[in-house]
Amino acid sequence: MSGGRHPSTPRTVTGRAMTILGAFSPERPAMGVKEISRRTGLAKSTTHRLVSELVEWGALSRGDEHGDEYTYRVGPLVLRLAATATRSAPGKSA
Repeated sequence: MSGGRHPSTPRTVTGRAMTILGAFSPERPAMGVKEISRRTGLAKSTTHRLVSELVEWGALSRGDEHGDEYTYRVGPLVLRLAATATRSAPGKSA
């Protein structure tokens, strides 16, 4: 099915971006586009386009170049949002 969406990938751009962000974990804090593409099931071209946009927004940070690609990790926007959620968690004093 050339040029079509793989049935297991999210239908919306927002879903695809969230899939990319969700691929990062303590075990995999930094990855290149190829690995992100493999882990998410998204086409490499789609992954590259969305990763680039997520970097522009600060949701991902581009790291060092390894071989023929850069590595990416969770960026300052996501870290700021996570800190906000932690401070306002139920049962916590503000």
